[in-house]
Amino acid sequence: MPVGRWRFDGRMSELPRLHREVAEFARRNGISKKLEGEVALVLEEWFVNVVNHGLKEVQRPLIEITLKREAEWLIVELRDNGIAFDPWRIPAPDITSSLHERAVGGLGIHMIRSIMDRLGYCREGDLNLSRLAKKIGGKR
Repeated sequence: MPVGRWRFDGRMSELPRLHREVAEFARRNGISKKLEGEVALVLEEWFVNVVNHGLKEVQRPLIEITLKREAEWLIVELRDNGIAFDPWRIPAPDITSSLHERAVGGLGIHMIRSIMDRLGYCREGDLNLSRLAKKIGGKR
């Protein structure tokens, strides 16, 4: 089972490295450009949210991202030592209202939900752990 695992210090300046690592993992593991782009978008949205909201009060921020290819699945594990937060409990935003009538926030989580096939969250000690999965080459 091919695995990629990376640690980040919770700084926005690390986003280019994140994109490079995802691209290299995709290349080495026969992941299509389309799926690579979707996963990179999901990881960037998650990373930005954690840095901007979850790690503000943390003395030594830590983000760890793991990608695994398991047969026809791409598994994504996201760990951070930010405040406890289950993103999958956030209600879906009202995307039928006009932009002026909508509440702020929630669109990034909505986008992640729409791309990934499976979503999970748990708190492990002082770490948030989200597990996501995407069927490789499959249709939703």
